[in-house]
Amino acid sequence: MKVRELICDPLDIWVCRAELEEFTGARLDSGVMAAVKAKLGHDLPYWPSRDWRTGGLIIARERIAVIPDGDEWVALWRPDSWPTGVVSTDGPAMTGQTALIAAMRCFVASKFGDEVPA
Repeated sequence: MKVRELICDPLDIWVCRAELEEFTGARLDSGVMAAVKAKLGHDLPYWPSRDWRTGGLIIARERIAVIPDGDEWVALWRPDSWPTGVVSTDGPAMTGQTALIAAMRCFVASKFGDEVPA
């Protein structure tokens, strides 16, 4: 599936997978569970593409620039001059109906590329 088409639950699931990528193949013990809880926070449900408390933290941590463009938003992965102004970016750029959707698509694309398994 194309990342630019992900929305709602499928997008949030892929954001979660991207967040937890470092734990792939790890034994699910109490240490890993504590690290996962610390990384994701305690806000449930986990809706980073719909909740600024979760998605906003990812945007800030990953330095994703979000810019309005007409009726949609454009998200750029770590542009060179962010936050003082956008000059260029070597990473993915995604669009979305909201700033959070665009940014979370950009985050997923930064980890997995432009397509993910359906």
